[in-house]
Amino acid sequence: IGAPSKFSVKEKALMGILSLRHYPRNSLLGAIFKCHPKTSQRICLEELEKLHDYVESQVDFTNVIERTRSGIKLFGQLFTWAIDGSEQKVNGSSDNVTDYRFYSQKKTQKSINILAICDLEGRILWLSPSYPGSYSDKDILRQHWSEIKDHFSGDENGLG
Repeated sequence: IGAPSKFSVKEKALMGILSLRHYPRNSLLGAIFKCHPKTSQRICLEELEKLHDYVESQVDFTNVIERTRSGIKLFGQLFTWAIDGSEQKVNGSSDNVTDYRFYSQKKTQKSINILAICDLEGRILWLSPSYPGSYSDKDILRQHWSEIKDHFSGDENGLG
């Protein structure tokens, strides 16, 4: 199990937030928090996992009645959800061979991509895991469609 952490909950959360907002290298976080870069990497990953678990617990497909109530009819079709991706720039290593998967042709930078499905009132119905920037929104949706599609009725359509 290892030795107890020398960092408080607040310090760990700050380290995680810094890594999300500024994408510093682990060596910089290590220098700021006076720890080994691998320790800062481990703490950031743990904090991101906690954040993911919390967000995932808040996400719900609701039900078709609620989605239909907030949906709109266009051209005789009912639209109840919208989908979009978000690419976030990340710092890569100095090894471009390792980092090629993170390179986004669209953004011409190294990035991660995450996909979200929301109802038309803005409630998050589903979030994808993070994918390297080389994955398009369509690639991510294809990988997860089999788990998503059963949540929608045959009358529902999405925008995106």
